[in-house]
Amino acid sequence: MCLVTVQTKSLFWAIIIHTANDFFSTMAPTIQLPGITTTAQFQIFEIIIIIILIAPLSITIRDQVDHPHH
Repeated sequence: MCLVTVQTKSLFWAIIIHTANDFFSTMAPTIQLPGITTTAQFQIFEIIIIIILIAPLSITIRDQVDHPHH
């Protein structure tokens, strides 16, 4: 999360990713999703969701590298 904060110069994405991780971690035993019957499957689902959240972040970082603001 430190790298995310440094790269974006904002706490926003670190907070969003951390919140998503905490949400899924606390909901793992109780959430019922079709096709997800094991903890391992749920963890894979969680990783996919976090990657989806990080995708816009990578665009932001790439834009900052391509067009730095002085």
